[in-house]
Order: sequence, then structure tokens, then C-alpha cells
Amino acid sequence: MEYSKVVTGVGVAAIIPNSKNFVLLGKRKGLIRNGKWDLIGGFVEPNESLEEAITREVQEETQLRVKSAKYFCSFPGQYGDRQILVIFFICKVLGKPQVSEEIKDYKYFNTIPDVFDSSEQALRFWFQRNPVR
Repeated sequence: MEYSKVVTGVGVAAIIPNSKNFVLLGKRKGLIRNGKWDLIGGFVEPNESLEEAITREVQEETQLRVKSAKYFCSFPGQYGDRQILVIFFICKVLGKPQVSEEIKDYKYFNTIPDVFDSSEQALRFWFQRNPVR
């Protein structure tokens, strides 16, 4: 195997559904995809478990408290020039989302807007298995 094809980053992302199976997305701030909607998430830090990472990312980006996080799926993706693997969790949360340094708005979606490719795959997988009520 060529080392240039080895995954260089691991990310986590939260599928946070409401009672109608719509999914919470955040409008991003920052250098990559500024102003675009995407799932809540980020990179796993050194010495951090996947569960710790998803709990931290949800808290940092939304101020929501994660009650539970259950593995849902994983997909490879690109983040800038980095090849990454994103692990998606279905999260049950407490609270209402608040804007943060990384997210400027929140909205529950029942369709898939222009998001990262890996998020699009995960959302398609979610909506196929969880019809909107």
C-alpha cells in the first residue's frame, strides 16, 4: 500500500434527529466551506476516544449536552487536501443549540443541502432508514 493513500485524519459527526426525523445541521464559520450547512462534528484529538470526541464536538459547537451517542456508519472523505475517515453517531441531546465560534446558525433539515461528501452519504443512509414523519 502506498502511504500517500493512508487516511491522514479521523473525524466524528453527529446525526441529531428531532421527533420528525429531521436532522440538525449547522451553518459553518471558517476557512473551509464558510457559510455552508453541515453536520456537527470535527476531528478526533490525540489520546481521545471516538465517544469523547463526539461529546466534545457537540458541546463546543452547539452547547448541547450529549445523553447518548450510538455508532451509525462511517465514510471516507476529503477535508481540504486531507484524506479523512468520518465516523457518524446518532446522538440524543439535552438543551437547545446555541451559536458558537464555529457555527453561526442551526436548522433541522428533512432534505440534504450542499454538505461534505461524507456527510451527504451519511444523511442519505439516515433518511433511507428513518422516514420523515
